[in-house]
Amino acid sequence: MNIHQQPTAASTTRLRLSPLAVAFHIAFASSLFAGYAPEASAQGAAALTQYDIPSGPLAEALNRFAQQSGVAIAVDAKQLQGLLTRGLKGRYSIETGFESLLRDSGFAASKTNAGYVLRAVPRTPAAKAAEPELPAVTVRARAEQETATGPVSGYVAKRSATGTKTDTPIIETPQSITVISREQMTTQATQTVGEALRYTSGVLAEQYGGTDLRIDQFMLRGYSSSMPYLDGLTTASRYTLLSENVEPYGLERVEVLRGPSSVLYGQNIPGGLVSLQSKRPTDEAFGEVGLQTGNYGRAEATFDLGGPLGESGQLSYRLTGLTRNTGTQVDEVDSKRYYLAPSLTWKPTANTRLTVLAKIQRQEDGYSTQYLPASTTLNAGTYGRVPTSLFTGEQDLNKVNRTQQSLGYSLEHSLNSAWTFRQNLRLSQTRTDIGYVYAAGLATGTSKLNRYTLAADAKQLNLAVDTQAESRFRLANTEHKALIGVDYFRAHDHWSEQDGDATALDILNPVYGQSYTLPEVDFATEDTLKQIGLYLQDQVRLGAWSFTGGLRRDQADTKTINLLAASTTKQTDRKLTGRLGLVYLFDNGFAPYASYSTSFTPTIGTRFDGSPFKPTTARQAELGLKYQAPDAKSFITTSLYQLTQQNGLTSDPDHLYYYVQTGEVQVRGAEVSSTVELRRGLSAIAAYTLMDAEITKSNDGYTGKTPKDVPRQMASLWLDQKFGSTWKGMQAGAGIRYIGYRYGSNDNSLRIPANTFVDAMLGYTLGQWSFALNVRNLFDKVTVATCDSSSRCVYGLRRSVIASSNYRW
Repeated sequence: MNIHQQPTAASTTRLRLSPLAVAFHIAFASSLFAGYAPEASAQGAAALTQYDIPSGPLAEALNRFAQQSGVAIAVDAKQLQGLLTRGLKGRYSIETGFESLLRDSGFAASKTNAGYVLRAVPRTPAAKAAEPELPAVTVRARAEQETATGPVSGYVAKRSATGTKTDTPIIETPQSITVISREQMTTQATQTVGEALRYTSGVLAEQYGGTDLRIDQFMLRGYSSSMPYLDGLTTASRYTLLSENVEPYGLERVEVLRGPSSVLYGQNIPGGLVSLQSKRPTDEAFGEVGLQTGNYGRAEATFDLGGPLGESGQLSYRLTGLTRNTGTQVDEVDSKRYYLAPSLTWKPTANTRLTVLAKIQRQEDGYSTQYLPASTTLNAGTYGRVPTSLFTGEQDLNKVNRTQQSLGYSLEHSLNSAWTFRQNLRLSQTRTDIGYVYAAGLATGTSKLNRYTLAADAKQLNLAVDTQAESRFRLANTEHKALIGVDYFRAHDHWSEQDGDATALDILNPVYGQSYTLPEVDFATEDTLKQIGLYLQDQVRLGAWSFTGGLRRDQADTKTINLLAASTTKQTDRKLTGRLGLVYLFDNGFAPYASYSTSFTPTIGTRFDGSPFKPTTARQAELGLKYQAPDAKSFITTSLYQLTQQNGLTSDPDHLYYYVQTGEVQVRGAEVSSTVELRRGLSAIAAYTLMDAEITKSNDGYTGKTPKDVPRQMASLWLDQKFGSTWKGMQAGAGIRYIGYRYGSNDNSLRIPANTFVDAMLGYTLGQWSFALNVRNLFDKVTVATCDSSSRCVYGLRRSVIASSNYRW
């Protein structure tokens, strides 16, 4: 199947911004610095900020205060053990906030060039004479000062912006969210975004088994995607090979938002989205260099540097880089990757933060997706099962080269205690140069693979911008966090392709160096995509109740030019989507929730009568229960949902080769997701998924069948122990992953058996050095990941071994 026959459902649009978008973005940019003056920095400490910090342990309250005020607090947590505070609610300056929180505690805050430090103070004159003042300490407890886009201490995250586009506790968001932290990715030696998702409920992490080096293809609640969000902005493309391939070493966290999410993000698959957060500059200096080796001749070097620039504290930087050269389980297929990501943060005042993010990534890979017949992979037919190492191409036409470059920024400005403005922008470019020979089934009655050639040159230029205004206010007895925003996405891509034939390859005696053809360009298009959406959201707190509601209006325009036929096709889709959600927050850490949400995805093409297809739509009802222990690091989510997609394409019964929109798919499911950090260094990540997926309407004879690639059950468990005492510095981890049986076609004629994988790691830390050995698929199980037809099946990944060493300072 040719690449141009596999477009995603993302639409394409005109170039010009609408007057509404221009006005909104200009007004936003103007407002950020309208009130800026040199003395603003001096006024930052006196500005009033709205705080909402509950009563409880003083140490935890100070961490919340540091996060909400944006100041650094140096504190020795041991000095605060057993101390309580009455909390802080209302508008306060930094100084008056400290005074209120620390009242009667025996401590006071003092300002220094690096932030604030706590000093012990006597409670009475007599005590002052008898009690010496404790020296200031510089233990910063960064682990507890979590933000929605920043680092997570350990495995358990408490906050996220993916579900609301605001910094919100995960337990207050009425949808199921999972956060994979940097520490988890490092411990598990994650090499791709798909690998990061392996221990996540509701996600088939690697739909094609992880062997495809070109893209990360995953499924969320039964729906397929290869286009994650990066730093809050889409990476969508009409062509999968032009979608962004994100290097996980450059990520701080990977987040999964389950269920329809168009209300904040526009066109999207019904199952949810994967959101990635890049590493960002830090206020504290640090450095890391690392080396990796492993099987298949792996050689990798990494570095990650960051910290403040100058003495003012206004500038900080980060520079992350990687180079990798490795073979693969397929003969003649190697992979090279080069990655460099510099970033810079500027904080001209206490209320303004600008982070500039840049990246360049180069991949030089062989064609790794070796399509093989089901009779030689799923089943041992006449010619037996072929080895996973079989290369079906030709050495001199075997390249998938890709260059990705991007430049963008994240800007936040607090106008006052009530209003905060944010804007995220990214300009990115992807160029792809591919050429390979691929197989498509056995010639009748022989052991020879039919082979074809494909060569393509493609490029894409994307602009994504999201502008938001957040307002916090009280109305009667309710607290509101209202959000209004407009996001705009434009993609312009060009794809030209050559398709030819190659001499058949005998799987019993493969001989390479055979002839093939690459004729003139037979497919060439130029696509322009534009989507603009206006969205509104309100998060309301009334006592223990938390309500979230939102609406969004989208317009997506498509313009496709067939360069060979000199024809142009245009399409416009408009859609209103929404979400309602309710959470009740018990004092013991339990939080039951209910939500209803909708989504849409434009469908490119026309019916027999020439009228354009309507967008594919989806709706979901979800009930769940979250638990976050008040005094321990744990987060557990259970959920039940019913998700229905409508307006799917199915064959036109009256007109051959045409389609109508009568298709419907329904998924009912249950999920359990648990991340727990227990005492004495033991951590556990557990997930279970049950999906009852059914094609409920179809003209293709698939009614009542299970959709392709959707497993009925998945389960996983990861245990990780950090040892103390005699074995101090040692770390050991092990995981087991189960993926239930599924089908390789919608007619359910190809059954892919269930598989179980075991992973393991062993690590040792000695001072600033750390060493680790990771083995994935420990028992080297040979599996078939999926099939697209009886002639196109793909093997999954075999055992991989990675040994790493890192030096941190």
